[in-house]
Amino acid sequence: MQRVPLRTFESCYSLEETDEHAIDLGAGFSGGVVCARPKRSGDFSFLARCPGESSCGSTLILDKTSLDTLPPEIGRLKNLKVLLLHRNSLKKLPDEVASLQSLEAIYPGGSPDLNFSRVIEVLAKLPLLEGVGLDDNQMGKVPANIGRLQACKRLGLSSNRLTALPAEIGSLASLASISTRNNSITGTAC
Repeated sequence: MQRVPLRTFESCYSLEETDEHAIDLGAGFSGGVVCARPKRSGDFSFLARCPGESSCGSTLILDKTSLDTLPPEIGRLKNLKVLLLHRNSLKKLPDEVASLQSLEAIYPGGSPDLNFSRVIEVLAKLPLLEGVGLDDNQMGKVPANIGRLQACKRLGLSSNRLTALPAEIGSLASLASISTRNNSITGTAC
């Protein structure tokens, strides 16, 4: 697994490194962190300067930014491979996320108000999506439509309130690893 330093960026073009912890992007990650956490919460002005060209980077880090929504302009980042959204207050994942056809991993963990069945409907439209992190969301149940994530190789479900996994997880033919730590899973739901 490759570890990449977490950076704080004012825009796609003005970098300022911080001494933050590294993040684990999983095996097979390629590409650099170019667009990342905006200095001001909710300031997405950098997206206007990211027309989808590779100069805008392959990883967008919006962890711990108190977001309750993503702007529709997120769909401009056509070359985005990794979208880190952990520990926000997201209420919805916009439909424009489905236009991120290069996306390989998304981590909307720590946003318990998300409608996860709807999230999966959006993510199911991403043919290259191999990593999905739904950790820390206080989910009591994994939506049955989880089986629609056919390219998913890594599924994070840790630190929820799960007591069972739906049988539909068995239909994820590409699934290589699933993390269920800090749950009370005793079996598979029928």
